[in-house]
Amino acid sequence: MGKLTVTDGENVTPAELRLLKVLQNPDNFGKTHTEKAKLADVSRTYYYEMIRKPRFMEVMKNTVNDLLCDELFPIIDSLKKKAKEGSYNHQKLYFEMIGLYSQKKDINVNVNNGIEKHLKEHQEYKEYMASMGEVVEDIEYFVNDEDD
Repeated sequence: MGKLTVTDGENVTPAELRLLKVLQNPDNFGKTHTEKAKLADVSRTYYYEMIRKPRFMEVMKNTVNDLLCDELFPIIDSLKKKAKEGSYNHQKLYFEMIGLYSQKKDINVNVNNGIEKHLKEHQEYKEYMASMGEVVEDIEYFVNDEDD
């Protein structure tokens, strides 16, 4: 990841800055809270106090966003380069990212078509069995409209 940046207006103490550096380091992601506190040279109590403070969490969120943005721009540039070179997958992803293409499909239409097909097959089966003198009970089904 890039360099940790904290803006001047955030008034971060040296201990908070050490803790921010430990928390943003990917090498520390699997470590316990106690281990992270020790790496930041702060007490466990202080660690827990800080991660519960909205101001500290806001500073941490801002620094993480800054770090991610620093890493994101070269990736987007690489994506655009591949798209311009003619890579269909890169073009598709780029258009999805900027909102000009969507791969959404109407699942309800597919499900309803499938249900209608099975109901039609069942009706044909019933008619065939009736011609043979057999009675077939109707099937019960329901449509879940909760998602609408």
